[in-house]
Amino acid sequence: METFTRKNGYNFNRNGYPHPQKSYFGKHFHDYYELLLFKTGNVRFIVENRCYLPKKNDLFLFPPGAYHFVDVLNDTVPYDRFVLQFDKTQTEENLLDDIFQDKRCIN
Repeated sequence: METFTRKNGYNFNRNGYPHPQKSYFGKHFHDYYELLLFKTGNVRFIVENRCYLPKKNDLFLFPPGAYHFVDVLNDTVPYDRFVLQFDKTQTEENLLDDIFQDKRCIN
């Protein structure tokens, strides 16, 4: 179970996994936004019906209701990322829609 630091309606987490296991990352969705900044790892992100092979400093947006999970491709490569979660009411939804449009990843 991951621990998030909550402050002013935002949850923040930085967690590294020296030996990530597929069982750590179940398929799920949220009722809030999640921004994930990928740092290292040999993983792929499955977001709805799309598959991404992230590169260092790729930024992912998981909007509310978007089904997503991490698929570990090699558990000997450390997986590291930063995660920021926030409620729809914490930001202007249109701003995020404009930034990401139909994309889920900015690199």
